[in-house]
Amino acid sequence: MIYDQTEYDIACEWSVEGVSMLAPTADVVIVVDVLTFTTCVEFATNQGAVIFPYRWRDETTYDFAEKVNAEVADRNNPNGFSLSVTSL
Repeated sequence: MIYDQTEYDIACEWSVEGVSMLAPTADVVIVVDVLTFTTCVEFATNQGAVIFPYRWRDETTYDFAEKVNAEVADRNNPNGFSLSVTSL
């Protein structure tokens, strides 16, 4: 685990790496989304957008977007959309 929490009945971790380390020792794993992605998806789809969730955040992201004729929601792209409702 990222932080040793073996003495506790409930443990919390952050990120894929944290969950990967915690899951093998846990009876139950609960994932909490901080709501940015789901709020943006709900807002965008209500406005008629089609969303193509993509798991990886690497160079293949833009290749995938090009294949499906989509735009990447990237906070580093000042001319595009991001996972901020105000950008949508």
